[in-house]
Amino acid sequence: MSDGSEGTRLDLGAGARLTVLALGGQGMILAVERDRPLPAGGTGARWMILDGLDDDLSRRMISQGRLPAAQIMIFPHSAKQIGNLTEWVRAVNPQAGLWPFLDDLGWPPGIELLRADSHGWVDISTDGAQMWVRAER
Repeated sequence: MSDGSEGTRLDLGAGARLTVLALGGQGMILAVERDRPLPAGGTGARWMILDGLDDDLSRRMISQGRLPAAQIMIFPHSAKQIGNLTEWVRAVNPQAGLWPFLDDLGWPPGIELLRADSHGWVDISTDGAQMWVRAER
């Protein structure tokens, strides 16, 4: 999807889709969404994948108010470049985050953080109404 533009959607089947939320100089922000609403009143299951997120793209998304709510945020190693991580996570307000690092770099309290170094393999699944998290070491 390197040729995609912001707003590009890919139908994944069964009511799921992949959407390009934003493009930056080093990567993109993707959302995997499912149409069925969650019991908490959300508009559906949404997982935000931050691939190559850099500080400039992060600041632009916050200043433009373009951060949709997401139940799960998935961070690659490049997330270490985000200077305003706490502000970003609070704006998205996920139920949990998946993090590959040994440190949490200021992860806000009250939001579950699953780290690859301590939790090992993390499997998250949803049927659009419930979410299950299983970690294996």
